[in-house]
Amino acid sequence: MNKWMQVNRMIDLKTQLKKKPNPSSELIDKMLKQVGSTDPELRDQLIYTQFSNWIGNQQLNNEQIKRLLNTCLQNISFHLGEKENDSIFKRSFSILLCTECIQHYNELNKVEYDYALQMAHMYLNEELDLRGYVEAKGWAHGIAHCADFLVALLSNSYYHQTNIIETLHSIQTSLFTEMAFVDDETDRLAAPVKLLCDKFPHQQPLIKTWINSLPALIADLQSKDISNQNLYFYRTRTNVVHFLSSLYFELLQAEHRENEEIIHSTYGVIQRLRKMS
Repeated sequence: MNKWMQVNRMIDLKTQLKKKPNPSSELIDKMLKQVGSTDPELRDQLIYTQFSNWIGNQQLNNEQIKRLLNTCLQNISFHLGEKENDSIFKRSFSILLCTECIQHYNELNKVEYDYALQMAHMYLNEELDLRGYVEAKGWAHGIAHCADFLVALLSNSYYHQTNIIETLHSIQTSLFTEMAFVDDETDRLAAPVKLLCDKFPHQQPLIKTWINSLPALIADLQSKDISNQNLYFYRTRTNVVHFLSSLYFELLQAEHRENEEIIHSTYGVIQRLRKMS
């Protein structure tokens, strides 16, 4: 397909979606093919918003939601590991749609759920394109979108406490990077950890142990990072401090007595990290 045919199809799809149509198999196919469009109006304001409205208004049946979920889960691995190219938009906005599907798919089974959780963990471990807002192309924001996806997955009754370590590790991996997050990614990543504390209060010692382990890991980075003026160390420390600060205030506002120890530990770790230089 040449460039002009692609442009004309995008224009036709925009026109169709602006009329707020009812879902049809043909239209859903067209939308899925453009879910990673670099046109922010088409991708974000029209395709994502229309799918979200259809799902929220129960205009898609379970079979259609299942198909949408399966397609978007497959898209998560699309060119995963590449950075600074347009493939991020397909991955990121597919993750957004996965979140909508998980929240509304009434016939989700354990096998489907486990695969979705596996893909979320894999994405946080392997995504290298960490851009938030991209000039002229709009939001990429893959890490933030996956944090929201994790919240939806952790809210589901299928989530089991045996997954906690893997979830925390994937969040840690996304924070340990040479790029300092500036578009609320750390706030969004704190939300699933706060949810773990609420959902599994008896597992807070495990979460506290993980939090307490972070300074040593970051200090190890400092000793090994002899290039780039310790940028990997400094930016990872910045990400983790911002992440823990968000978590601290979220826990503080909850006012649950069982949160007292983890609140105290989180505050102490933040102070230790701030003293590192």
